[in-house]
Parts: sequence; structure tokens; C-alpha cells
Amino acid sequence: MNKWITTFLFVLLPVMSHGQVINNFDTDLDPGYFGTENSDNADPTLSTTTVTTVSPGYDSPAAIQIEYSAHNSEPWGGYTKLYHYANPFGDDTGSPVGGTWMLAPIAGALRVGPEAGSGEWWSNSEDDVTNRACFFDDHYVFNADGSFQNVQGEDTWLEPWQGVDSEQCGAPVAPHDGSNPATWEYNDASGEVTLTGLGAYLGLPKAVNAGELPNVDVPESVTYMASLHDGNMMTLSIECGTGVFWTFTLMSQAQDTPLSGSWMLSPQAGALQVGPTAGSGEWWSNSEEDVATRACFFDDHYVFNADGSFQNIQGDETWLEGWQGVDGEQCGAPVAPHDGSNPATWEYDAASGSVTLTGVGAYLGLPKAVNAGELPNVDVPESVTYMATLDGDMMTLVIECGTGVFWTFKLVPSQTSVAVTDPSNDIFHSLLEMTPRDGHGPWDWSGYDSISFSYNNLIAQCDNNGNCGTTGTTPAPDRIHLRLNLSDYADIADPMNYTGLGEYYYSFHYILDSEPGWNTVTLPLVRNDDWSGGGFNLTGWAGETGNGELDKHSIGGFHLEFSISGGGDGDYAFGTIVFDEFKLTGSLNQLTNPGFELPDAQDDGMGWGSALGGGHAEILTDAAMAYGGDNYLSIGVTDNWAVYYNEDTVAAQFGETWRFSGYGKQVLGDYVEGSGAAFKLEGKDASGTVLGTTGDVFLPLTNEWEEHSIEFVMPEGTESVTAVIVASRWDGVEVDYAFDDMFLMSMGVLDVVPPLAVEDIGAVPATNYNLVTWSDNAGEEGETYNVYASTSPIEDIMDPAVDVVAVGVLEGSQAAVHYLFHPLEDSDVTYYYAVVCKDASNNVGPAGTSASSITNTAKGVPTISLTPPSSFAADGDLSEWYDSDIEPFMIGATDNSYGTPNVGMGTVDDDNDLHGTFYVAVDNDYLYIAAEVLDNVVVDDQASGWWTSDVVQICLGLYDQRGPKHVGMQRGEEPDYKMYFLPDGAHSDNGAGMLAEHGDGNYYHEVFNPDYVFEFRISLDDILIDDDARLTPANGMRTPFEPMIHDNDGDGWEGQLVLSATNDDMAHQTCEVWSNTWIGDQATMVSTDEDIIVNEFALHQNYPNPFNPQTTIKFSLPEAQLVNLSVYNMLGQQVLTLVDRELPAGYHTAKWYAGNIASGVYIYRLTSNGKSLTQKMLLMK
Repeated sequence: MNKWITTFLFVLLPVMSHGQVINNFDTDLDPGYFGTENSDNADPTLSTTTVTTVSPGYDSPAAIQIEYSAHNSEPWGGYTKLYHYANPFGDDTGSPVGGTWMLAPIAGALRVGPEAGSGEWWSNSEDDVTNRACFFDDHYVFNADGSFQNVQGEDTWLEPWQGVDSEQCGAPVAPHDGSNPATWEYNDASGEVTLTGLGAYLGLPKAVNAGELPNVDVPESVTYMASLHDGNMMTLSIECGTGVFWTFTLMSQAQDTPLSGSWMLSPQAGALQVGPTAGSGEWWSNSEEDVATRACFFDDHYVFNADGSFQNIQGDETWLEGWQGVDGEQCGAPVAPHDGSNPATWEYDAASGSVTLTGVGAYLGLPKAVNAGELPNVDVPESVTYMATLDGDMMTLVIECGTGVFWTFKLVPSQTSVAVTDPSNDIFHSLLEMTPRDGHGPWDWSGYDSISFSYNNLIAQCDNNGNCGTTGTTPAPDRIHLRLNLSDYADIADPMNYTGLGEYYYSFHYILDSEPGWNTVTLPLVRNDDWSGGGFNLTGWAGETGNGELDKHSIGGFHLEFSISGGGDGDYAFGTIVFDEFKLTGSLNQLTNPGFELPDAQDDGMGWGSALGGGHAEILTDAAMAYGGDNYLSIGVTDNWAVYYNEDTVAAQFGETWRFSGYGKQVLGDYVEGSGAAFKLEGKDASGTVLGTTGDVFLPLTNEWEEHSIEFVMPEGTESVTAVIVASRWDGVEVDYAFDDMFLMSMGVLDVVPPLAVEDIGAVPATNYNLVTWSDNAGEEGETYNVYASTSPIEDIMDPAVDVVAVGVLEGSQAAVHYLFHPLEDSDVTYYYAVVCKDASNNVGPAGTSASSITNTAKGVPTISLTPPSSFAADGDLSEWYDSDIEPFMIGATDNSYGTPNVGMGTVDDDNDLHGTFYVAVDNDYLYIAAEVLDNVVVDDQASGWWTSDVVQICLGLYDQRGPKHVGMQRGEEPDYKMYFLPDGAHSDNGAGMLAEHGDGNYYHEVFNPDYVFEFRISLDDILIDDDARLTPANGMRTPFEPMIHDNDGDGWEGQLVLSATNDDMAHQTCEVWSNTWIGDQATMVSTDEDIIVNEFALHQNYPNPFNPQTTIKFSLPEAQLVNLSVYNMLGQQVLTLVDRELPAGYHTAKWYAGNIASGVYIYRLTSNGKSLTQKMLLMK
């Protein structure tokens, strides 16, 4: 098959002779590419990243010097980071939702129907845009400080439910008149926009999540699904109750003035100055050092909102002077009235250039500088006027204070969007504020197999006690280590509007104790979970869940993190290191002269050659014109053709896909489709005969440098490949083109044929496990196998009822262990199996299934009890647990409750060295945990992190887990939690801080030494993070659960006991290694919720409805009885039976996964004791 792809936009900097440079730091850092950040609780004076350009660099004119200091402020230590992004932020910084929006003046801007985007039931017409002009001129204002406003003017569109006789224009009606305060939040991962504030709305006020007003109460908040497109359009959808979808199309409104937005003091010398004339710094001007020492001042924001309101946003502290009540100039909490607490407005007069702030205490630059003089010598005024001059991204403000005293301030646009939230972890807020939006997207590094950087460890790390590296009273080498982190955006649906970390990869480098002198680090661009700098590690504690592979073609940026170990003791360490020559190495480029920088003669068998029908093809030297380096190709014609081709013999073979790419621009002439500049690839045999070609693939060149690319699959008999640059034009128009930085690479034989179904699948029963076996696929090499199990015949491996037994089983293994567990008691279980082959090109074949089931005995294991001790008290006395019927989880070195004893890492000698007993329970309000740990030596030493002490760590998921386990920690409908239990309190390892303090009634920790115990409970509401769904416990829920115990006998961390047989100290990174248990005493959720007893025979509407592919059906029974719940199509044919057995009285649920069922209307019927109830549901695929 021949194929080609054109106009790929890759973002790489110039190709150098020894590697692809990402940044050689030979010029001053462009602030648009960089950002810094500290861990949450760090003192900004102790956790800093100060970057300067120094000369010379490593074999180059310049490099960057980083003076770092990391504060041990978190339970695990702390960090300070420097971010380097793939692209500058462009003009569209911050949240894509921020700003002012209106309904788009088009037909269909408002519509309603049975699904999102549908206007089946009603849609506005073009005439409505005019007839309802009072509605289409309403403004929806997303302010930069997170506040939201409905601005409707004197009238808006009203409906009868708002107290008018009929639909008409009229004065806005409370609470939908914008009179109540409101805020907004945009989750760019889910696409949700949430307005919080009574009466705040988008589109129509009646459309809320619970239904339509006035049939439901006015809510405190409303959430919409948002899709941004076409640069300035936003489409919102909201499901009102069940099955009613309103859709609104909004259009962004351009800012009225160049001041609109958020500004900060420019981080440079002379940003503040005072003298006898405007712009003078004769009397005083800030230095570069002041930018660092007054960082609390230079991070203040001056926000000009689109609605005319103004805000001073200063955070926890700003710069204070003596007249504000402090002893001397210093950072401190903002002081009223200059703390932004009073309402204020702004007005800009473009003709005069004046900016006026009205509101007591509102200011720009310095609060003391007012028109009448300097505070405190004059009264605080009601308003302040400045003269503003705008030059690009710089705003210079001048104010004369009294007579002859001129203050000048230089401001730059702020790169923040305060209202944006990170779906994974609030710690990473600064990355959200600084995301590339200039139209190019992430880096493509697929042409290289490694990355390298050079460093000079100028000053080895020291701590605040004077211990440096391996010297000092108490040497502490490697207290801080360097992490080179990568953001992988491959699984982000819309990377240009995404503002998170992506799938986040770390590498670990213990180099900050090295002697001064230049060194180079090279590491492969591959995930190999190496912790010593030999590759990248998917830690799982930050970023999004992706495919688990480092995708080189979509890198959003790299980050230099200086991470300090510790347990939050407040100490810090610091040092200075110089970096240079960040570049990609191990190039896959087959061109010997890709950037036209080398001497290159015609017919010399290397480099490039040309053939001319007319016109020219020549290398020109002009660094200002070239995309990279000094030279570029100039090729042009008039009514003729010219080609430039590689003379190298580049070996290729049948079936390989080759990519040819490079940067091009149009220098002369115009673009005509089907002629002009083109790329071509040719597959040739040993004699040079062309066997196949793409033909001329014409490129839509513009007058800007852009990258273009084609691909071609080599035909049979191919021995070599030739890349050709073409210019041709035949209409009398003279054209000239420029090309630079060409790249020719093989992408391998792209196997797109999935492997065959796996055969010979069977299972051999053993004690509490089945050994699943199969035959490897013949003809495959380097393939892996995934193994699945279900209590029913497997038709679709994506069915949530299908469990994942093993993933990535290597070729040749031909077996996997399926451990069998059951709630509380041993029980015979029957399983069917399926095995899927994934070949070396990641093609996945159809599932092969076992011919029959196998029955074996599952081991009864402890569960999370639905009946916590009625006398629970967090007092360290576990007698109420001992006296209960709750079966505890036990983990030891020689055995555990699951029969899979495992020392996850390190060494635990025996059960006398370490052993744990855990009681777990839940009710409708709380989660309860009690633990008794037998430990021969109890040590609370958190100097290198909380995990280095004797501590219990527990991971659990508060949801019904079916199907594949989570790879990374998730929030939302299936939230995962990690927590650890220290003497001072129970702590979240998800970044949510302390969950309970020792002695507060919810937590008690007591050390006997040997041994220790703790008791803990937490509200099911208080444990939630971000948008987590609250657990409603039900008998039969299967939940991820993994207890662990860390051991320290006085000489540092020694080892850990874990429950799961597959947990090799990886539970903090991935849920895949967590064990499972159940809530209650049943293995399925088609069961009684004992806390909800009903007295009626009822069948409820399924949810969601419509659905794809899974829905939930609820029903209730007044007494124990035989029940049948079945699904039928509209012809009355039975599709399947969901329930057919006796159930006790109470409330029940059943789930239907319609994986291979056709779309349509289906009927589900509940039958019992001669009674029958039916409901309809809609499956939409």
C-alpha cells in the first residue's frame, strides 16, 4: 500500500552536526518558554530557582546557571522546578475559557434535543437573533481572578416562569440578574465548566443539571461540558435531568482595550524607578537582585477585568514599607486598604493614554504613589490616574506624585489564569498557568533515540548547617538530587488547549555532589523504570493516566526538578549548577548534510545533487534567512522544473515506511494548488531503477517557515530510497522557495495486520489458583500476551465483568497465574479464560477463548465490613474490634490472609521482625481502619522521608472495581486514595494534607516499642479530592485495597511487607499491583443494600439513559422472593437475563454491559410472584 501524509507541524530547533539541539542557551532565556515552581508548603525564601545566563558554556558561547535551594517542607521532602516548554505561550495565555463571551448570532446557537448537540426538539432561527436581540447581547464574563458575572444590561429575554405573561424582553429577574457573587472553574482534562453562585448561568437560566426551572430548585452551582473550536467559539452542553440536552454556542468577544487582562511588574532592573522627570531613575531604580529579594512583590497581579472591574491580587504576601506598620522593608501579609479587599474599577482613555483606577486602595506599581503625593503624607484617595504607554508586551506607567516627583513602573502581561485547576494535583499549578498556545503543539522527538545534557556542578549542594556534599560535621551526600522530567501529551485529545502535566515521566540523577567540571549525561528516550539515570520512570504520583509508554512524538516540555529528601522538618539545602547543550542524540536521520551546512559537490555520492529543466537550485548563505544555521536551499523556476535530491545511497527494504520532512517557505510568487513546491520519495532497486514513488506531493507553503512531511511505503524489490525536493510552475509566474533542516528516516516496517487469535487456551487447577496456559502465536516475534477471566463465557474483553489476570506476558512464557479469592469463606468458583496477542508493532489480535470453564476453590479472604463496631472510639484500645465479627487482614513475612506472603522490597527477617493485622469497616458515613503492628524495634525517623520510619501505608479505591485496574491514580467516578499513618496524624499521599490528627477523636496512634497500634476513621465526604464521586457502600462491591508496612530497626529503612503478590514496592506508582477485596460478604453487587429497606415492588428507570455501552438498573422488593430481570428487543425477543434467583427484601442494582448489542430501544422487565413491571431504555452507539 502506498500512502503519504503532508504538512505535519513538528517543532524542533536547528539540526546540529552532533545532535538535534533543544536549547543551547546561547541567548538570554525567553520568558515565554520558561517557568518556575516550588512544592506547596515551601517557604519561597528557602525554595528557589534563580536562573542566569553565563559565559562561556560547554563548547559554546553561553549556558544557564541555576542557583537552587530546596526546602524540606512536605512529608516526603520538597522540590523546586524549572520548566522548559515546547513552545512559547503566545498571545493566548491562560485558560481558553477566560474572557467575555456572548451567544453566537447564528441559527442553532440554542438548541435542545435527546442528546448533546441535537436540535431535534427546538433550535433558534436566524430571525430569533434579531427578535431576541436583548438576549443575544448578554455577556458571560470569566474574570482572571476566578469570579464570574452575568452582564445583561437593562433587559434580557424572559419566559413566563420568571413572572411575565409571555416570552419577551424585560428587566433581568433575580437570582439570574447577576446580582449574586459567583465563581467559575474550568477542568481542561474533562472539559467541564462549573459556575458556583446562586443564579449564575450560561445560555439559558432555566437549564440546570437537575432538570429545568421552575420544576427544580435553583442550584448553588451548574456544570456544563465545554468544547472550544475555531479559535473563538465554545459549544456548551448540559443534560437537564435525564435525556434532555440543551446545547449553546458562544463566541468570544475581543478585548475592548489593550489593557484588558492580567499584568505583573516586569522581572528586570528598572521596573520601578523614581526621579525628577517621567522615565527617570535618577533618585532610585530597582536592581536585578531586587527582583529576587522582593519576589513577593514581583509576583503581584494587576487585573483589568473585561467588565471594567479591577483587582490587586497579591497572594499571601507582598512588599511592605515602614509606613504600612512594619519595622522595615520586608515581605508580609497585604495591609488594608491596599490588599485588594475593596471593590474597584478601571478606565482607559486611548486618546490621552491615561488609566484611572477608582476604589480606595486600588493601585498599580507602588501603593504609596498617588497623584497628590506619597503616602502617608497625603490621604488615601478614591481614585488614582496614571499615564500609560504600550510597546508590544510592555506597559510603562508614569505618575507624578505631587509636584516634581515621578514614579515609573514597567509591567508585562501575567502568564496566569488563576481559575484553572489541575485535575491531577494542585501542586502543579504553575504549569497550568504556562502552557504553549502558539499553534505548533508539542515537540516531535521520534527521530532520535536519546537525550543528553552537559553540566558543571559549580557549587556542590550544602545544607543549612554547613554540611556540603561529602564534607562537614555530618555529611549528607545526595540530599538533593536532580530530576529531568518529561511531559508526554500523546494521550491528550486537544494538546493545544490542555494545561496539565500529561503523562509525566521522571529520570533521577545523583550528580549534585560532583566535583566542578563539565560532564555529559546521555539517557535513552524510553520508559524502563530505571531509578539511577538510565532512562525514564512512570512514577504514577503526578500527571494523567496514559498508555504507559513514553511517546517521543508528543513531548510537551522538559522540567528540571531539584528534589530534597526528608519528612517536612523545615531544613533546606542549596547549590549552584550550570547546564548547557540540551539536545537529542542518536539521530535516525539518514541524510549526511540535512541542514546544507557542509561542503557539497555535485555527483560526489554524498549530500545533495540537482537536476534542472530550468531555473535554479543552489545553497545560499544567509543566517538571517536560514531556518537553522547559516545556509539554506534556494530553488525556483519560471515555466519549468528543478529538483534537489539526496545523492547518498540510503538502504531501504520492501515494506518499510519512510518519512521525508523539512522546513520550507515561499520567497517569491503565490500559492496555486497542484503546482509549485513539492516533496517526493522514490523506492529503487539495486540498479537504481525507480520501482515506486509518491509522485510530486505539493506543499501549501506560506511566507513563514513551516515543517512539511510525506510518507511512503517501499514497494517490493526496493534496495534504496531517494528523497527529492521539487519546484515546478507552468503558468508564467516566477516562483522561488527556501528549504532547510531536512530529515529522512525509516519508521520501520509498519505492521498493521493484527495477529491471529491465540489457540490452545486452558487452565490447570492448583491450590487457590488456576494456571492459565496457551500456545504462542507462530510467526510472531517480540509479542506479548494479555490474559482475561470471567465467570461467564467471554464475548468481549472490554465487558466490565471480565477481569484482567495478566498484562504483557512475554513470548515463551505461555502461562499466567490467576489467584482465586472469595469474600470471607472458601468457595468453588467457575471461570472462563481468554488470551489476546499484542504483536511487536502494537497490533492487538482477537481474543482466543477457552473451550470450557474450569472450577476450583477460591480462598476466603477478609473483606471491608459493613458493620463497624458500635462502640468505636479512636483511643488505641482495639478491644471493640477484637470483640466484633470482623475478620482482619493479616500480612507477614511467612504468610498473609491471601496466601501470598511478599516482602515488597528490602528485607524482613520473620514475623517477629514485622507483622501486621488490619481491621477495616465502612458504613454510610465513615471509613474505619484499625491496625496492630508487631515490630521488634519501632523507630520514628523521617529525615529522609516519612516512608523511612516505621509506618503503615494503605492504598484503596472507593468504587466498584471491575475490568482492568487503573494504571495511574484516578479521580472522579473511580477515585484512588493513598494514605499513611504517623504518630502525629493520618496523612494523605494524594496531596490532600493531614486527614486527622492524633487525639482529635478520629485518629489515635500509640507506640509501645516493641509494637504499635492505631485507630482511624474519616468521613466519606471529607476524604474526597477535587471531583471525586462519594462512595455509597453496597454489599458486593469489589474494591482495590493494598496495606503495606515499612520497617526501620534503627539503621534506616530496611524493607516492607505488602499484601499483593505482584507489589514490588510499586503501589505508590500504579494501582495495577493493588490487591482486591470486597465490601460486605458477597462477591457481586446484585445484592441487598442492608441500610436501605423498602416496602414496595418497584422497577426504576435505568441510568444513564440513553447509554453506551453500560447502564445500571435499580429495583426494590418488599420481601424475599424469586426474581427474574430480563432484557427484550422491540420484537419481544429476549436478549439476555440479568437476574434469575431468589433475592432478599430490599434495594437492588444490576448492570448491563451491551458491548456487542446493536443500537436501539430495549425493554427490561422485572417479574416476581405473578407481578411484572417494564421500562424502556435507549442504547446509542
